[in-house]
Amino acid sequence: MKIIDLTGQKFGRLTVIKQNGILSSGKSGRLKAWLCQCDCGNTKTIRGCDLRSGDVSSCGCYKRELSLARLITHGKYGTHLYQIWRDMKKRGSGKGGVHNKRFYKGISICKEWEIFENFYEWAKNKWSEGLVIDRINTLAGYSPDNCRFVTTKENNQNTKRSKIWIIYGKTFQSSQDAANAFGCSQSHIYFMCHGRHHNKKYYPPDPNCEAIKKYQGAS
Repeated sequence: MKIIDLTGQKFGRLTVIKQNGILSSGKSGRLKAWLCQCDCGNTKTIRGCDLRSGDVSSCGCYKRELSLARLITHGKYGTHLYQIWRDMKKRGSGKGGVHNKRFYKGISICKEWEIFENFYEWAKNKWSEGLVIDRINTLAGYSPDNCRFVTTKENNQNTKRSKIWIIYGKTFQSSQDAANAFGCSQSHIYFMCHGRHHNKKYYPPDPNCEAIKKYQGAS
């Protein structure tokens, strides 16, 4: 089979300098490779079939430029709101880590917020330094009608495991808030609502105290 000489030919941003050995291509076998110089100055060895098909047209600089252009179009890359949006997308897609996969399973992002500019327009007059995004109904997804910006403390009090603590007719969003109000320990509030075993004896909960799951449908 006659080898097509690609020397001197240009493919996109790449100019072929010379043949440069063989590159393996899985089921396609071993294919001729060519040393190319990119318009940006970098050199790269590329299979001839990829050059001729147009699958490769630069050393990689073109894709990097496109990615950067997408990031800087709105001029907000690297800002707090951009970081909040990026982290929100990771949670909504189930990416990030074990914590995200476990606690954000089934949580989605509305189509509108898939685009940063749309999220920014909603958030720009609502967010201030120190606030984090919070889903009002923690069982529902991220959308304009189900999100707000709150303090980290408020965010931590609004999870699938959150309880409402009712102590002597007063309602608290956390056992710590109840403990602060009554001047006792957090564990004491827990015992008042759930009872406890001590020295092989069971002490029932106080009839005037209870802890109710905030989200009854949560697992």
